[in-house]
Amino acid sequence: MNSSQRTELRTITDTLLDGKPLTARQSERLNVLLTDPAARDFYLQMVETDVHLPASIEHADIITQLEQDAVARPFPTRRIAAIAACAATITFAVGWFVGSQTQTPSQSSAPSPVVQNKPTEDTSKANITSMIGVRWNQPPDSATSPSTIDIASGLVELIYPTGVKVIVEGPANYQVTGKNSGAIDYGRFVANVPKGAEGFTVDYANGKVIDLGTEFGFNLSREGELKLAVFDGEVELHPEGSSSFIKIDQNHAVEQHSDDPHAIQSIPFDRAAYVRETPSREFSWHLDSAAPKTLTFDVSHLIWKPGNFQCVFKWMRGQRATRISNVTLLKNGVPVDSQTEEGVTGFLHITKGNVYTLNVSEQNYQRAQWQIKATLQSRSDVPPNDAETVPWSEGILLFEDGRLLDATESDFIGTWKYSHNGSEWQRILHADGTITLTKNKKNHIDFSKARWEVKSGSLRVWIPHLKQFEDHILRDHNTLIFTDQPYRNAVRVPTEK
Repeated sequence: MNSSQRTELRTITDTLLDGKPLTARQSERLNVLLTDPAARDFYLQMVETDVHLPASIEHADIITQLEQDAVARPFPTRRIAAIAACAATITFAVGWFVGSQTQTPSQSSAPSPVVQNKPTEDTSKANITSMIGVRWNQPPDSATSPSTIDIASGLVELIYPTGVKVIVEGPANYQVTGKNSGAIDYGRFVANVPKGAEGFTVDYANGKVIDLGTEFGFNLSREGELKLAVFDGEVELHPEGSSSFIKIDQNHAVEQHSDDPHAIQSIPFDRAAYVRETPSREFSWHLDSAAPKTLTFDVSHLIWKPGNFQCVFKWMRGQRATRISNVTLLKNGVPVDSQTEEGVTGFLHITKGNVYTLNVSEQNYQRAQWQIKATLQSRSDVPPNDAETVPWSEGILLFEDGRLLDATESDFIGTWKYSHNGSEWQRILHADGTITLTKNKKNHIDFSKARWEVKSGSLRVWIPHLKQFEDHILRDHNTLIFTDQPYRNAVRVPTEK
């Protein structure tokens, strides 16, 4: 795929994701362009977004005054050419997969029960608000409010207009049938129904479940075996063809067999079998001594497919920078990949080598207990016994999907906002390589001569008054990560039309 084809594909995809109809010529060109594997990968990256709002970490003011005597490194003279408008931003990922490409040997080949005659109301639909590790069996029919979630793996979070939240876990085929209803052919989900949304209904081949204001888990096999679990409140289970229903109370789980839908049996409540919240990609760490400390982070719910993953260790505050070493990815306690190089995270001029890439191969991938293990140690230039204060520090580990490592300049152009120490900041990355920085809506002169470029898919900013480079990566097309600054992730500001 050459540069002109890349630009053409971006323009067509922007039109599609904006909900506008394609012309016959655009449809024809899209089909032609997507026969190229490189174009398909680029298309995936444009429309894939794992929107996730990381949990905030409460902390005191961060020391931000950096040393000014570092040796200046000249900014490359190459100017970034004018680029077309940045890619449209959406809140979920689309995969270029069809059934045979996502079927795994462990999946049953038995035909799935199909819910018949499920009318779709012409009302507001549920919106996808978060995704992690999704592989699609079939691309959805809408960029923001699809009628069907047909996934081979991963998590999709839906929010209905009534406030109902549904987290669908693949493999699954779930349909949004109305503003307060759904249907499922197979798969697992957890629904949280707030006050005022009582009556949320889910149809399936052997009946329907009506929620009475609660949180419940639903697990339907391809063969039609149902496990229904109520975390809080109560639900009504209506077997197909029955005029009566069974009421299931909180802390109770039941099973319904496909060959006899009217026979309901109580079973143990396996709470660990359900994902009740979209998992955070952010993990906090704390050091309170000069001794090395080996830390373990559970990332099981962040690995839903093979590929590269990035560990970003970020110092947030403290009296000492932190050394990082022996970063290892484990599956069920067995090392799968590791990086032994030492990195450091702290102030901008100290941070180096704090981003580690780890790989999960096709052969190693499976749903399992996945952990990151790393050794962290406070960096000290004096013996610990002579230190006047405890060499403490704290920060976060960000565990990221490595899909957007080949991002280009056009992926970064636009306005990005973030908060730091109680202030609202915005960075506008212009196509000519300049940057406008505002603090609480006022221009910040320190960035008047700052410049930016993209190298190997990462954004690099030269800050003249600090005589330092600052690095960033994209989580998705809406989320910018500061890898060497103690700032929260920046979020893209939508372009006004």
